[in-house]
Amino acid sequence: MTAKEKILDGIKAEAAAQAAEIISEAENSAKAQRLEFDAKAKAQADEIIAEAEKKAGVIAANAESSAALLKRNAVLRVRSDVIGEILKKSAEKLNGYSDEEYFAFLLSLAAKNRLPKAGIMYLGKTDASRDTREFKQKLSELDITLSENFGDINGGFILKYDDILINCGFEALINEKRERLIDAIAEKL
Repeated sequence: MTAKEKILDGIKAEAAAQAAEIISEAENSAKAQRLEFDAKAKAQADEIIAEAEKKAGVIAANAESSAALLKRNAVLRVRSDVIGEILKKSAEKLNGYSDEEYFAFLLSLAAKNRLPKAGIMYLGKTDASRDTREFKQKLSELDITLSENFGDINGGFILKYDDILINCGFEALINEKRERLIDAIAEKL
């Protein structure tokens, strides 16, 4: 081997060593960057997952709250329907009383609602077939005259004192006390 070849082989060996060192440094740098990028990607993925879980929790809580509200509203609607039906049945029950029971009830209402002067009572059209002879007599003791005409009510009566009308129709009485009745019925339900 000649001196020239030896020099060239030395330069080649040195260049190969430098190239190997550069390649090794580049591989180490690439490996470090890949580890850094992997760590950043994992951190970002963990953040995304945590945010998604947080949003899913909020959505689930909202759905649960909405479902509870829908359930509560459905219960309230059913309860309101039941209460309405009970109140309607109450008026029907009063209208279903025998003449004696019915007029005894009306007399107690009249006594509570009368004014201290002569008045006229109008029964509802549904009472046209009832026997009112004894009732008229008891009303006269309260200074109330039973009219031959009938009011447009379904059970109960209307008292008239000059220009003053006192509606004691069952529907009016129930509507007047509706809130108290609803509370009492709701308590039972």
